[in-house]
Amino acid sequence: MNVSNLACLAVLALALGSCKKEQSENGGTGSLVTHIVFERSATRASSSAVPQTSWSSIKQVQMFLYDATSGVIKFSDIFIPSPASGTSLKQTWPMVPEGEYQLVLVANAKYRSDSILTTIVAGNTPATTWTAMNVRNVASANLGIYHLPRSGGFPPPIATGLGAGHALKAFSPPSEVFMAYSSSNVKIESGKMTDISTSDPLTLKREVALMRVRVRVNDKSQGYDNTDVDFAHNDASILIYTLPDKIGIRAKDDGGVVTTSDDKSVMVGASGTATFFTADPTTGYNPTKIVDTNFGLWRDIVVFPNNGGRKTPSATASAAQRYYVVVTGHASENHVLGNQSKVGSGGALVHWGGLVEASFEPNTIRELNLTLTSGGTTGVPSVPAKEGGLTIQVSAPAPWDSNIKVTDLNI
Repeated sequence: MNVSNLACLAVLALALGSCKKEQSENGGTGSLVTHIVFERSATRASSSAVPQTSWSSIKQVQMFLYDATSGVIKFSDIFIPSPASGTSLKQTWPMVPEGEYQLVLVANAKYRSDSILTTIVAGNTPATTWTAMNVRNVASANLGIYHLPRSGGFPPPIATGLGAGHALKAFSPPSEVFMAYSSSNVKIESGKMTDISTSDPLTLKREVALMRVRVRVNDKSQGYDNTDVDFAHNDASILIYTLPDKIGIRAKDDGGVVTTSDDKSVMVGASGTATFFTADPTTGYNPTKIVDTNFGLWRDIVVFPNNGGRKTPSATASAAQRYYVVVTGHASENHVLGNQSKVGSGGALVHWGGLVEASFEPNTIRELNLTLTSGGTTGVPSVPAKEGGLTIQVSAPAPWDSNIKVTDLNI
C-alpha cells in the first residue's frame, strides 16, 4: 500500500507479560497507549517513481522511554506490526515504571538483521543488538545507528585499483530506518493509564534519504563518446564517499543524523552486472517513471542524510559532509579517456566522479542526473575531489512518497 494512501496508522493492543515485574525506583507503575501514523507528503523531478510504503516496510519497532531529565532509558519494548492487521493497529504498554519521559520509536534498526550497526556505548564499537532489556539504564545519547561494514570489503577490482595500504573503509547501504517521538514529555503515574493516542499522535518518518542515481551516456557535446562503456559488466559499481558518522535515537534536536562525516568511509551502493537498471520498475513503486531517452541507467540507494541534522538543517551540505559519487563501467579497447589517452587491449575499468553540494534530507528522494561529459579515468579515486569528469544536477529534495529533489552533475 502506498504511503499517500495511508491516512492514519495506529498502534494497539499488546499486553506485555514481561512488564509485570517492572518497577520504578519508587515502586509505582502505570500504563501507556500510543497512536502512530506514517508521514505523508507530496514530485518536481524528471522521474516520478516513488517506492511504496506500508506496514510491510516495517520489520520491527523498538520503543524507548528515557528520563526527561537524565536521558537514561528506563523502559523499552520491541514489537512487530503485522500487515494482516491492516491500516489500524493499536499498542498498549501496561506496567510502565512511573516517571516523566521522552518517548521514541525506532523501526528497522536490528543489527545484522537490518543493514545497520548499533551500539549501546559511545562510539561504533562494540556492535550490540538492542534488546528490550540491555538498553535499560543506559544513557540514550550512547545509542547510535551506524553504517554496517560491507562483508568482504570493496569489490575486488575496486580494491585492486585502490592499491595496497589505502585507508578507505567499505560499507553497505543502510536499511530504511524510521523514527517517531512524542512532542512533549510523557508522564506515567502509578495505577493510571496515560493515553497519548489522540493528544500526541506519533508520526513514523524515515531518518534516511534516497539517492536516485540516473546516468546519461549519450552526451557527446564535449567530444567524448561513452556509448562503448559497459555498465552491465561484472566489475561495474557505484561508490559514495564521505559517509555521516551516525544517527542518534534521541527526540527532537537531540537526535537524528550528526553533523560530522568521515571522508575515508565509502558506501558500495551497488556492484556487478545489476549495478544499474535500464527499465522503469514494474513493482514496488507508484508511480513508476524513472528512465527517459537520455537517462537510461538508474539505481536507487538508501543513504544517511547529510543536511546538518535536525537542529541546523541546510539545503547545502557543509564542505566536510558533501557526498562524492563515483560510477564505474568497463570501457572497450581504444575508448578515449578524459586525458585524451586511449584504453589498451582488452579494455579497462573507467570511473567518473562528481561532488554533490546539495544536501540529502530525511525521508526525501534526491534525483542525481549524472551526465558523462568526459571520457573518464582509469584511476579509482582515493579521496573525494571537486572535479572528476562527472556533472551532477541536484533537484530540490522531496518527501519520500512524492516530492523528489533534483541535482544535475556533468562528470
